[in-house]
Amino acid sequence: MIDSRNITQLLVEASAFKVKKIPRASRDAQIMTALKARDLVLAINKHYKESNDPELMSMMKDISKIKQQIERKIKRPLRAQDL
Repeated sequence: MIDSRNITQLLVEASAFKVKKIPRASRDAQIMTALKARDLVLAINKHYKESNDPELMSMMKDISKIKQQIERKIKRPLRAQDL
């Protein structure tokens, strides 16, 4: 996916993503959120390679941490109360 968003748009999206709650309702919503996080990290990384801005690296780390939490929840086995 080629991302044409500029860095200010990415930072706004990333900061909004960081304060958004992790969805608990369905696995589909969790998967979509994890994919959104992945896209954000890849787009920010493209700009980070050019500028080496520590703020961008910090943002990528924060989003990656959230993404890993979501992926852990997705991989856990289903319980009867989750259905």
